[in-house]
Amino acid sequence: VYLQDRKLGTGRGSSKKAAEEAAAHAALELLRKESPAGWAKVALQAYRDHKADRIVAETNQGGDMVETIFRSINATVSYQGVHASRGKYSRAEPVAALYEQGRVSHVGSLAALEDQMTDYDPQVASRSPDRMDALVWALTALMLEQGTTGLLDYYAQLNEEMKALRENG
Repeated sequence: VYLQDRKLGTGRGSSKKAAEEAAAHAALELLRKESPAGWAKVALQAYRDHKADRIVAETNQGGDMVETIFRSINATVSYQGVHASRGKYSRAEPVAALYEQGRVSHVGSLAALEDQMTDYDPQVASRSPDRMDALVWALTALMLEQGTTGLLDYYAQLNEEMKALRENG
């Protein structure tokens, strides 16, 4: 489960604060050992706290149950279920390219995620890399899908708007 916000940084003060909030929005770790209602409440609280655009959750293992749990707590939540139709490697490859290009960085402590990213070996892994999967879904939606604006494009556009305001202003 991750939160999606295409307006990261808007009206949030210093660039460091905006970067910290962007990291929280893009890679929020909501993986807890709680009941389904428990993790749904945590995700919904984060959705409200961060004023996210939507909650996105992979439905391969939970199907309609995930959406049903969210809607039983908050019927109006903006929710999108995604279903993996390709393998982990082929889904992660374009995201790995973003890292290689220097277009993704982590802010704050994401030790469990970073451990998975550096230690995961699909040949010997006994568990699915849950945090890494959530990151791949988040970065795909925020930076790679058609019709979306990546963070670098967003900040470039914001910079242009600020320049225009100063010149006209």
